[in-house]
Amino acid sequence: MTATASGSCDVSVCKPASRSPSRASDSVRRRPRTPRSVEPGPLLGSDTGGHYPVTTAPLLPGTTLALYTDGLVELPGTDATRTTSDLAGQLDAADGHDLERIIDRLVHHTTPTGQHTDDIAVLLLRAYRPDGHRA
Repeated sequence: MTATASGSCDVSVCKPASRSPSRASDSVRRRPRTPRSVEPGPLLGSDTGGHYPVTTAPLLPGTTLALYTDGLVELPGTDATRTTSDLAGQLDAADGHDLERIIDRLVHHTTPTGQHTDDIAVLLLRAYRPDGHRA
């Protein structure tokens, strides 16, 4: 993350290749939020000198950024693009809630039976103004 003069910050992410396109929740404050595509690099461990493209976006105060593994959105018998869009809707609906609670809701929403077919990791980051308040 890099702080900007306006009190917001820019966040840069990169990702290794996977079976499906990666998306991160769009950090632009608009409703509804839309997933932002992140260009994949080489598979982890496959190319020690590999180049990982970097995607940079503004992270405005009051915004929640979601980073997650494909296990959260790639479910047998479902379309990962639709599941990712549903995830963005869940994030939008949970705006302002406790981050731990949001993570629990996201995992339960995608796998309500608790039967996970892949590992799941979720990291939520919420940006605050320099005075500690949300926008």
